[in-house]
Amino acid sequence: MESRGKESTYYWRSRDGRLEAAGWGDSLEIVADESGKVSIALEQLDHLLTEHPQRHLLCLFGGGRFNFREESDDIWRSFPTLRFVQPRVTLLRREEEYSLIYSLQGIEGEDQEQEYREALLEQLETSRLEEFATLPSILSRQDHPELPEWELMMGHAHQSFRDNYFEKVVLARRTDLVFDKTLSPFTFARLIQKAKQECYSFIISPQEGEAFVSASPERLFRWVGSTLESDALGSTIQRGKDPEVDAQLCRTLLEDSKSAAEHRFISEDISEKFERLSTNVNCSGTPRIVTLADVHHLLTPVSGTMREGVTRGDVLLTLHPSPAVGGTPTDKALDFIYQEEPFNRGWYAGPVGLITTEYTDFCVALRSLIIAGTQAHLFTGAGIVEQSDPRLELEEIENKMSTALKLFGGFEQFKRSYV
Repeated sequence: MESRGKESTYYWRSRDGRLEAAGWGDSLEIVADESGKVSIALEQLDHLLTEHPQRHLLCLFGGGRFNFREESDDIWRSFPTLRFVQPRVTLLRREEEYSLIYSLQGIEGEDQEQEYREALLEQLETSRLEEFATLPSILSRQDHPELPEWELMMGHAHQSFRDNYFEKVVLARRTDLVFDKTLSPFTFARLIQKAKQECYSFIISPQEGEAFVSASPERLFRWVGSTLESDALGSTIQRGKDPEVDAQLCRTLLEDSKSAAEHRFISEDISEKFERLSTNVNCSGTPRIVTLADVHHLLTPVSGTMREGVTRGDVLLTLHPSPAVGGTPTDKALDFIYQEEPFNRGWYAGPVGLITTEYTDFCVALRSLIIAGTQAHLFTGAGIVEQSDPRLELEEIENKMSTALKLFGGFEQFKRSYV
């Protein structure tokens, strides 16, 4: 994929690693360039998946902004409100079964198709990453907000709690990095995938030199057959330095009242939304620990049987954004985020996924960064409730992003601590 030149490129790997897809070029696309067109675009998507004469071959990559009402800025100029793409060429892996899907636009006759297919297979054989490719070194780091502005924003959040304006809000930070050479999104994605094996992994690169990359632990929804699944994922504690300390930290997370309250908001919200979309809703009452490279999370799986007539668009609009990335109540939390955060979230914490007629899987685009040449913008957030301490929450953000930062040269010089 890295040798695709100026063509758009796409990559997706499911959290369990059983499904993987890579594509390049744009065969067809569905786009909403403003919030008022989101519903129309989702209707077009559902129509495509039910009416296209070759719908069994469709494999669309896409996603959208965290806040559909938010306008774009220079950082996110290539990422519209909502966009789904069928690449010109897609290589799809389902466990050990591989499929090559390609567009025949401009191809005439069986002989041309045979030549085209052989050329594609040759390209795939030669499009391999360097086994020991390394990442650049960090030259500078700038956080938005810095600690004083973060504490001010947290103060406003605590006033809102006292006023009973909301019960939870998720606040984020953007970290701007400048490197000593160009950062390859493909090399970064490959290395971060090794470090965070139980995460979704994706690359959305609409043009050469610009890419949105994520290694996210959180599922928004998966739809297979008539079964709908999601995760209540929230509350975080850092990993321990040895197994004994690590086990104690897991117990602390399970027993912590602040973490329990944060997780309860998420699981109750998702369960209520599932009641609208499905029957036989199952939400395990006891959260379990999910362990990643740098932190532990609490997770409660949620599942149900889809109600007849519910579409993918209905599910996306109902479940996004969850309290895990917005807050409770959602509208009030989104208003607070829009007013207080000093940057545009763009596709960070937005829905990003892979869609076929048989399988649809969307993650929440957490632990993500947007790459442009020698610069990257890294996004990380933390759930805030009434008991939250500003410095501890910022330390949590630092812990969450540490796995990515450690991959770059010069990390030690630029790491920060707030406690």
